[in-house]
Amino acid sequence: MPLDAQDRLSLLEIVEDRLGHHATMIATLIPVAQWFDVIGDPTIADAVCDRIVPQAIRIPLSGMSMRAIKGQRELSEACAIPATGVDSRSEVSMM
Repeated sequence: MPLDAQDRLSLLEIVEDRLGHHATMIATLIPVAQWFDVIGDPTIADAVCDRIVPQAIRIPLSGMSMRAIKGQRELSEACAIPATGVDSRSEVSMM
C-alpha cells in the first residue's frame, strides 16, 4: 500500500533535513527496488532514494530472528520437545 501524499512529503522533508547533518537509520524488510511502489510518487521516491541510497551502509542480517527463537523455545516447553538448531528458512516455512 503506497504512502499517502502527506506521508510522502513528510518522509522527503525528514530525509532532506537530516542529510549531511545527522545520522539516519532505516530498518525495513522492503527491498530498495520496491521503495518506489511503497512511496507511491515516482518523483518523490527518486528524490528520497537519491539522498539515501548512495551514502547508505547496508547491514544484512542472517540467522534466526529473535521471534523464531522465542517461538521455538515456547513450543519446546509446551510440547516437551528439545529445541533444535532450525534455520530461519525452515522456521518460516513451518508457520
